[in-house]
Amino acid sequence: FMLAATYAETGWESLQEVRIDFVNPDPDSVEQFQWDTTRFSSIGGEFKLSDAWTVRAGYAFDETPTTVAHRTPRLPDEDRQWYSLGATWQLSDALGINFAYTHIKPDEPQIAITTPPAAGGQRLF
Repeated sequence: FMLAATYAETGWESLQEVRIDFVNPDPDSVEQFQWDTTRFSSIGGEFKLSDAWTVRAGYAFDETPTTVAHRTPRLPDEDRQWYSLGATWQLSDALGINFAYTHIKPDEPQIAITTPPAAGGQRLF
């Protein structure tokens, strides 16, 4: 039996906006992102049933860098849960067949912007 775990952080807070700087007289085009740091954590196990068969399973939780206040339909991202199953059928020392399935279940994304604020739109809160 083998047990494994992972924890990782990604510093998405460096992506606050995307700015296109036009030559005068056009104003800059700015899209706000305001992303946050995300965390990813997972745990999984593997069990060798016999010389020929090994089975494995795992679970992971993956945070989104987006927030409701700045999420747009262009990237309707949300936190995700991963459920994984797998097996290996070892036919010989030189040949093995792997089987795997992962189901990724995102939370329901909420979008609070009706039209871009730069176009005079309003937020729904």
